[in-house]
Amino acid sequence: MEGRDGTVAAARHLRGILDHSPAEAIGRLKAAKAGDALGTAVEVEAVVRALRRDGYAYETVAAGSAD
Repeated sequence: MEGRDGTVAAARHLRGILDHSPAEAIGRLKAAKAGDALGTAVEVEAVVRALRRDGYAYETVAAGSAD
């Protein structure tokens, strides 16, 4: 999920699934890129499924891992 389109799609799904405001969704994505957890395993899986339905290839990495 690289680039602006992927970020916008992820933010949209965070808003829809986790009921975040636009600012909260973007903040969570920025924090996740910096290594923080995006959410619980169940929340992240719901977002990943939604992104895959949209045609995005998405890979999850556990928070704190070296990847």
